[in-house]
Amino acid sequence: MRRLLKRSVEIGLVRSGLAELWRRVSGKDAVVLAYHNVVPEGDGPLGDVSLHLPLPSFLAQVDLLSEICAIVPLQELLVAVRREGKPLAAITFDDAYRGALELGVPELIQRNLPATVFVAPGLLGCEGFWWDQLADPSSGAVPPQFRRAAFHDFGGRQERILETARSLGWKWEPMPDLYRPASEGAVDALALHPLVTLGSHTWSHVHLPSVPVAEAEAELRRSRRWLEDRSVPNPILLSYPYGAYPEGMETSLLEAGYEAGFLIQGGATRLRDVTAGRLVVPRVNIPRGLSQEGLRARISGAWPG
Repeated sequence: MRRLLKRSVEIGLVRSGLAELWRRVSGKDAVVLAYHNVVPEGDGPLGDVSLHLPLPSFLAQVDLLSEICAIVPLQELLVAVRREGKPLAAITFDDAYRGALELGVPELIQRNLPATVFVAPGLLGCEGFWWDQLADPSSGAVPPQFRRAAFHDFGGRQERILETARSLGWKWEPMPDLYRPASEGAVDALALHPLVTLGSHTWSHVHLPSVPVAEAEAELRRSRRWLEDRSVPNPILLSYPYGAYPEGMETSLLEAGYEAGFLIQGGATRLRDVTAGRLVVPRVNIPRGLSQEGLRARISGAWPG
């Protein structure tokens, strides 16, 4: 019932013209889309289901985005000024899933569209992220109580979380190839393309607010050095793992060399707000199953991200 109500509201906002009116009145002229993975059509639900978009759905969203927005590199959106016409949009991927790199990003390149991939180098090539391996098949997600403990008690640390799950008797299989993080070599190869930019997702995808400051700073520095070794140009951009902004670490973030940081929520925004809040730039998270009307409503800012 809740899902049907949500869908009805999205359709109403778009077809009535209220979504577009809201965009014009509110001045929402920028949107950063946050994707995770892209998988083949027909794959059954696996892992954290919300993160894995079928390729046809992804392509339909890209076509819609190209119609109603001017898609620009993320770095360009950060320094752009308000202009008349289409809102600006940037496409990002968190986690460097193999499916995103093998299916999603090549489709963008074929369309001459830019993308930013946020990488946690310490997890590249592993058998799968903990939130996929431990997801309950019946719900397509990790049980909420364990998920909260994974963040706040275990700091989002992959091995600590999996070790705890094993001690509790949990069993799981390695994820299929396209549901795993890509290899370091695959990321390096893709990053050679001029339309693709790499960004930081910390070194090993820790929950920054829950780990000691010294550990958080080490994660940020190590990830930045990895990017610098690959000649990633400034500004170095950071996507906060789990969307968790570390309150009080502004100085540490800047000293570690990051000029902008991205949340996983917040929705569409205004370019002038991006400039004023470079460490807390909002994004629109794109879950599996989002309708075209839902995407339009989110781009307009009429529906929260």
